[in-house]
Amino acid sequence: MNVDIYNKQLHVSCSTAWQRYFTHLDDQKKMTEDEGKSRKRKAIVDEVDDLKSKKQKLQIDKDSMTAAADDFADKDEKQHKLTLIAKSNAMRKSAREKEAELNAVEQQLQGELLQFSNE
Repeated sequence: MNVDIYNKQLHVSCSTAWQRYFTHLDDQKKMTEDEGKSRKRKAIVDEVDDLKSKKQKLQIDKDSMTAAADDFADKDEKQHKLTLIAKSNAMRKSAREKEAELNAVEQQLQGELLQFSNE
């Protein structure tokens, strides 16, 4: 009850405390936004890394299937067995399917990289 409400120091102290509180709230808001952006960026980077490894595995599979198909075709030329040419054609078909998958992954990777560069 005995508080002097006309004390200038008391008014200044209250107003600076109020300003510090709002500054603190702004800092918290900025920190939350930054954390959200960094989580989103990390998710994109992880997705890009996964797509790159998937692309590499698909490329290896496609190359090995193409090499196996060539081997079967060469053996067919030498041995004149139609089963080998059938295996060669099956391998080439699988290699074409892997190529289609590889192209899809490449497009997805380009989209993710574009999204990452826009951030």
